[in-house]
Amino acid sequence: MRMRNNLNAYLAHAIGKKTQEQKMKVTKRMVMEELASYCGVGWDTIKKISREVSNPSVEVEHMIARYFEVNVEDIFYLED
Repeated sequence: MRMRNNLNAYLAHAIGKKTQEQKMKVTKRMVMEELASYCGVGWDTIKKISREVSNPSVEVEHMIARYFEVNVEDIFYLED
């Protein structure tokens, strides 16, 4: 089994939402940096998770889900 995630979809949604709210261009890196700060990790860690290069700890999974106000299972799942 391999862990997969939908993190890029949630990042894209956050970029669109923040761009509308702030009336300025928001980049993926800006959202990744904000998410990383919220989770207490570096932005490169979020980048690796989004690319499925590394898996987050359970604590970071829950922090990411809380940031996007969804369940962990909405973002992270196992694939056969």
